Amino acid sequence: MVVSLLSIVLTAGVWKAIPELDALGKLYCVDGSLFPVIVSMLWADYTSQHRALRLHMCFELNRMLPVHFLVEAGNSNEKKALLKMLEAGVTYIADRGYLSFPLLAAIVAAQAFFVFRAKANLVYTRVERWPVELPATVQHIFQHVTDQRVRLTNAKGRPIYRLVSFQVGQEVYLILTNRLDLTTFQVILLYAYRWQVELIFRFLKRSLNGLHLLSQSHDGATIHFYALVITALLQLRLKQHCVEVYEATLQKMDTAPQPDTAQPTTIAGLMIDPQQLAGARGNTFLATVGEKLQRYWKIGKHWLVTLRNVLARPFDFQIVLALGRL
Repeated sequence: MVVSLLSIVLTAGVWKAIPELDALGKLYCVDGSLFPVIVSMLWADYTSQHRALRLHMCFELNRMLPVHFLVEAGNSNEKKALLKMLEAGVTYIADRGYLSFPLLAAIVAAQAFFVFRAKANLVYTRVERWPVELPATVQHIFQHVTDQRVRLTNAKGRPIYRLVSFQVGQEVYLILTNRLDLTTFQVILLYAYRWQVELIFRFLKRSLNGLHLLSQSHDGATIHFYALVITALLQLRLKQHCVEVYEATLQKMDTAPQPDTAQPTTIAGLMIDPQQLAGARGNTFLATVGEKLQRYWKIGKHWLVTLRNVLARPFDFQIVLALGRL
């Protein structure tokens, strides 16, 4: 029943999308996060001395929404969890812990796509060198950038994929993908946006107190996370509606200064502010690419406290404006 309720919330809600990401197809960031549990939860195996469950999640970048998840034992395999959630036509973005040759083959067989970070010991031979496409605004951030098609010599069938490599600070990144239509910069930025799935885990754990489970059974824990995710989605929809009403009211009043409701300037088809990226350096890059998302998609503690304080009052226009300006 809760599964159907989540589907209804996702399909019936009017969710604000990011056009620049929508233009690149359906994009899912995937990851898993551990939730510590009490020792009596025998199904939640993790180590010989600790119990934990692992929440496996697909987070849609297009609308910044959690759309799929699985609740399994802490020692469950993230790659197998992703196989259970595969959809045709989706581009899956993941860190190097997900990289395995059988998983890549399964994604291709499912007519889906991947943008995965590869490990430094990846063995390959170059098949074709591609021109590097980086805007001048960001060239100071990345060093030693290459874009090429490579053959994985240790994989079954020796498949050919695309490999984008670059260095930020002292860290070297190898990004493996089967998306041949993206520019070099788009591949890099899609991997950078993977950090959004880490933020939703933090929100569920800290802001919504998701660490305090309401049930010890597997089914009960699953219902617990469905309730958390549905709550997060409803809060997000409320915030987006309040922001839209607040900005529309300011425009009608023709007051100054007005909030910037226009779409930000784009670079290489993604929602990035060129002036901010021009000042970005190494470790600040991930924070910079997510800054434009805060107006419509970030639900902070202050906003949640304000919402809590007005729940007992009539939800009138003044409350909508108050929640929209935060």
